[in-house]
Amino acid sequence: MTTLTTSIGEIVRGDREVFPPYLYVAYQSTRRRAPRLPLIDVPLTMSELTGPGPAVSAVTPEDADLTRNAGTGGEAIGQRIIVTDRPFTGYYQTIDYAFWQRTDYGHWQRGENIAELTPLTEMKVKAEIARPAEGETVPANTSVRVRGAAWACDVEITKVELSTDGGATWNDTKLLGESKPNAWRFWEFNWKTPAQPGKQTLIARATDSLSRTQPVHRDPNRGTYMINHLLPIEVEVR
Repeated sequence: MTTLTTSIGEIVRGDREVFPPYLYVAYQSTRRRAPRLPLIDVPLTMSELTGPGPAVSAVTPEDADLTRNAGTGGEAIGQRIIVTDRPFTGYYQTIDYAFWQRTDYGHWQRGENIAELTPLTEMKVKAEIARPAEGETVPANTSVRVRGAAWACDVEITKVELSTDGGATWNDTKLLGESKPNAWRFWEFNWKTPAQPGKQTLIARATDSLSRTQPVHRDPNRGTYMINHLLPIEVEVR
């Protein structure tokens, strides 16, 4: 761990209590981008230590007032914020961050097959397995702690189930910590692995306080967004 004192205060490099781990299996993308070899601590150069940057004493309360142009006493100069009384039809609200909403029941009753692009809003209920990881080898005929996280936007996670046989049977997991809206809910399950070696498929399934649960298959109308269908992982029992 290296501690440096600069014009903006102390910078701590390599402190695990400050920085998250590079490989955090609950965050799927770190599995591919995390380094696999020990890191090399490269000392900062003089230009990095003394590079441009305001001293703490140079920052005034006026700098934090976004309604003023600091140092001039005038009004802020920047981009406008426009408040509208109707849904905004910009590119990211109608084309990119949007999905095809299927025909509702009223249209279906009238024989109308209508779909429209709908902006993304809240996250859908979902559970992920953090450990064991995809392709990991676990010992046969022993107890393995399966753990992960679940979330459900502004409601609460009330149940997470785990299947160790590809969805044929399900078991309730143990929810950890206090249940809070807009927060992850960690869970765990002690899995008695089979005595015989072979591949096993694990699947986690979450349910929220509105009794909504995860779909089995991905909805193709959602494109690459709102991915909350069941995601099995395969492990090797040996």
